[in-house]
Amino acid sequence: MKIQSIIKRLWPLFLSIVIVSAAVFLHFNPPDTIALAGLQIEYLGPDRYASVFLDDQYLEKAPLANRDIRSGDYILKIVPDDQTLAEFSTPITLTTGTLTVVSYKPGPTTKESAATIYEIEKVADLKDFGQVSFESYPEHALLSFNGETTQYTPIVLENLVPQEYQYRVSLPSYETQEHTLQVLAGYTIKVSIKLAKLAENPLDQAQVGTNPEENIIASAAAQIDAAAQIDNGQDESWGVTDPKAITGAKVRIKQTAFFVDNQEVLRVRAAPNPTASELGLAKSGFYYPAAVVLPEDDENNDKVVKDEDVAEGGDMAEGEDSSSSAQRQDWLKIKFEGQEGWVSAKFAELIVD
Repeated sequence: MKIQSIIKRLWPLFLSIVIVSAAVFLHFNPPDTIALAGLQIEYLGPDRYASVFLDDQYLEKAPLANRDIRSGDYILKIVPDDQTLAEFSTPITLTTGTLTVVSYKPGPTTKESAATIYEIEKVADLKDFGQVSFESYPEHALLSFNGETTQYTPIVLENLVPQEYQYRVSLPSYETQEHTLQVLAGYTIKVSIKLAKLAENPLDQAQVGTNPEENIIASAAAQIDAAAQIDNGQDESWGVTDPKAITGAKVRIKQTAFFVDNQEVLRVRAAPNPTASELGLAKSGFYYPAAVVLPEDDENNDKVVKDEDVAEGGDMAEGEDSSSSAQRQDWLKIKFEGQEGWVSAKFAELIVD
């Protein structure tokens, strides 16, 4: 009886607290101002299902389509059920009233995994037309849009008639992606594409000659080359954390404050200038075999440094003046993923044993 009496006396107080709390919440978050966005995940893994997280909070299993997510900036993570497949993590922006679509095809490693992200945003100035922007990783990939002349990423295609388009993105030694895209009037669609690195096969039939004798020589050479690259189970040109694993001169990648997939990285260029095509991304804190150090007065260094290279954190030190049209840069040549590339000495150092 005493308990029931206490409950009867305290119930009005409890109810008033709930009502006041709800009123305060609705005052600062009225229903018509709670911005919602849509997220669709297409998972193309052989295991069929994967767990989806936003800012480390479990959402649900992929494939999924959820149109009731609070808009804002998130870190999206896709974790395959098959633990032998690589996870995918990337920052995304969910815009109010729009749908963001992510397609992920996992591989055994992050490098061998592919992803495509579509972010849709309404733009009042577009009116009867639409536009599409393409970004790729690695950058400077070949883009064929609706069967027209090949162009390079990144690129923005404007004044597009609303209809269905086909596009193709390719890069040597990476898996080609081909997709269909619906352009909408009054909207801009940002397409971000991560290309999957093709697994190296020293006996790839596409590289084997038709002459049987040449085939034998090529096969033997490939096996010798593969054996020469194996040292403690890895090829040093993919980067190592132990400097002792590399005999002779090596290059250490410094901090860059430039992150891709939560990994701090530095751009590797095909030539010693910031406008050269990108071969990939070297990891900060890792060591790579050194090839050649380019002298400061080399004529190839006398290049214009583009503002976007500075903003993307890949080639220049923070705060360095990029306005000079005769900016001189030092570059270090490294062995990178089975080839040779160049990194800015602003973010790397040569170590000679």
